[in-house]
Amino acid sequence: MAAETIDFKNKVVAVFDDRGAASRAQAAATGLGGSVTVLEGEEGKARLPQNAEGVKGALKTVAMTFGDEIRVLEGLDEALTEGAQVLVVEVAEANADQVAAKLDQNQGRFVWSFGEWTFKPATPATDDQDTA
Repeated sequence: MAAETIDFKNKVVAVFDDRGAASRAQAAATGLGGSVTVLEGEEGKARLPQNAEGVKGALKTVAMTFGDEIRVLEGLDEALTEGAQVLVVEVAEANADQVAAKLDQNQGRFVWSFGEWTFKPATPATDDQDTA
């Protein structure tokens, strides 16, 4: 049975080319209260929303295309094809910037934050913000 498609609402995502860096980022995100899902290879690609099957998948793809979210998901799909890992962190919106900063600090690339109705490239927290 295939794993369930991931809903990116209230998630921060990042691509990792180095498994060790991904592991450190996962520990840091968990320390900030995030619940982490690791996507790899074909199985990971199948869990991306634009790859969902059937009518539900088709409707999601149309909605994402109009919202321009499809470009981000295509980038994640490409990274998985190239052998990278994608960390998907479910986190409270108030902690999203801190989690994004930790992912960035641990060599994450293509870091995006998805809210309830919006998505944006995640900007790492500044030195003035608590990123412990």
